[in-house]
Amino acid sequence: MAERIQSSLVELKDVHEEVESAATTLQVDPNRLEFIGDRLSSIYNLQKKHRVNSVEELLMLKESLDTKITAIGSLEDQLLALTSKLNEAIKVLEISGEELSKSRHAAIPLIEKEITKQLAELSMPHAVFKIKLVKDKDEGFLPEGMEKIVFMFSANKGVDFKELGKVASGGEMSRLMLCIKALLARLSAMPTVIFDEIDTGISGETAARVGTILKQMAKNHQVLAITHLPQLASKGDDHFLVYKEVRKGLTRSFLKKLEEQERVNEIARMLSGEALSAAALENAKDLLSQ
Repeated sequence: MAERIQSSLVELKDVHEEVESAATTLQVDPNRLEFIGDRLSSIYNLQKKHRVNSVEELLMLKESLDTKITAIGSLEDQLLALTSKLNEAIKVLEISGEELSKSRHAAIPLIEKEITKQLAELSMPHAVFKIKLVKDKDEGFLPEGMEKIVFMFSANKGVDFKELGKVASGGEMSRLMLCIKALLARLSAMPTVIFDEIDTGISGETAARVGTILKQMAKNHQVLAITHLPQLASKGDDHFLVYKEVRKGLTRSFLKKLEEQERVNEIARMLSGEALSAAALENAKDLLSQ
């Protein structure tokens, strides 16, 4: 044991001498030491920030981020390509919008003239219908084109035009809708046209004229009209009665096609109420014969 200890002491003395010799030749660079310290501090902070435990893991994360940055660069190229396509589409949209506007300006005078003419036939001799195109540069393109379509209306002579929805009464609106639908049906060749209580706010001679217009439309279209006026009901080729009944505690709606005498009775009921007088029946027959 003593020999082994003695041998170790000799070895330690030799190492000590070599260390002292190396220390005398070692040159300390404070700047380099500071750089390495800062570098290590940065690495430790990055490991803590990204929750990794080694420099190897930190390097793997760097490679992953480099890949993502490269992908972002390609996205910029895609964005430029899509922007170019968008600009081309806007040009096409502008051309289409301008063509639509030209077509509208050409069609509006004819539509205004036709509807105003029909309104005169419906006991509105001084009514005038106008269509206004309103373009707003701030809004750009709209779903219906490059401008808004505003219906303007004046029911009486000397009265300024105002927006249709703000000035038209129920009866005036009903007649306007009839004129517009009749025109659209004729121009677009609609197979079927449905009027749900187009007679709102009208009666007497005006109702009879509305019925005549519907009768004329029925020459080229299938016309379905829901009405409470005998003047309109009498113009139909067929008459269906809609009624409700309570059966087994439930209310149900029924539809019944009326035969000739049933139709006379129903028209008479519409004229005079539930009590069918002889005069009402005669009036009903007279309406049906017209």
